[in-house]
Order: sequence, then structure tokens, then C-alpha cells
Amino acid sequence: MEALTDAHIHLDLYKSEIRERIVKELHSCGVSSVVSVSMHLESCRINQRLHQRFPGPDDGGNRRAVAV
Repeated sequence: MEALTDAHIHLDLYKSEIRERIVKELHSCGVSSVVSVSMHLESCRINQRLHQRFPGPDDGGNRRAVAV
């Protein structure tokens, strides 16, 4: 199966436990990366922290990638 990218998701709107579950289950759903969209400064900070924890293939090869 070809890997997919979710090009628009607001991960910051989910509770932290749900966010973690979503990111950890991406690969099993055929999704290699997501673009988590920010709406304001705090939203941006949350997404930046997610990206640091789950970098993309160009950032170290982790399949659970969050782009900001």
C-alpha cells in the first residue's frame, strides 16, 4: 500500500492522550505523515512540540511524522 499524508489536521484540538494515540497509530492506518495546522500562537507551540517528538523521514526516518 502506498503511504498517505493527511494534509490538514488540527492535532492541537485533541486532548493530549488522544493526540498521542493518533500519532502512534498513523502507520498502521497507512498514513506516513500529517500536516498539523495551527490557528494561533499556543496552537503553533503544541504543533512544534509534536514535530520535535515525531520528526518526519527527512528529520531522522521516523514514520510517525508531524509537519508544522
